[in-house]
Amino acid sequence: MVRTRAEHIRWSGHGDGRPASYPGRVSALVRVAPALAVAAAFIASAAAPHVASSPSCSRTGAKRAIAASKLPQRVKVDASGRYGAGIDRLICRDLTRDGTKEMVASIYSGGTAGDHAWIVFASTRRGWKVLLRRLNLYKVGIRPAPTGIVETLPVYNPDDSNCCPSGGFDHQLFRWRHGRFVVARSWHSSEP
Repeated sequence: MVRTRAEHIRWSGHGDGRPASYPGRVSALVRVAPALAVAAAFIASAAAPHVASSPSCSRTGAKRAIAASKLPQRVKVDASGRYGAGIDRLICRDLTRDGTKEMVASIYSGGTAGDHAWIVFASTRRGWKVLLRRLNLYKVGIRPAPTGIVETLPVYNPDDSNCCPSGGFDHQLFRWRHGRFVVARSWHSSEP
């Protein structure tokens, strides 16, 4: 049976000329609109310039920085915390006088060697960058100084046992000068 235009409108239930499928199209758009909004937001965020947050000066941040660095495997394994080793001392302060805190981490061996390395990292947009690495040390201690970092090493005489260095302690003050860390002062003392 062929219907006239007036009959078609009457049978579709609309008196305004809209086709019968029009409500279905609207409800489909209403259902799809939230998904389209999420997709548009995702595309906009991907196209926007990325602003990296500064890396965290923390034990976790130090572990990640060391793992991502070109430091020797032994340092990476010890810093990860395996076998009783890990990050021992953590210092967060501006050592380069650029207004941004550097991260200094000493690495504990997990055994009688105590701390055997320490590293200074600078915060960059891509993460942490190694500024200074002091490796293959024995029972090294570090502490902040007003103008840098002091490294302390025990001095063992030939007959000394591991527990008791009788030769005193050697100290070095590391300072940032002309774009790098240098030994600004060295001294010896009987006490750490």
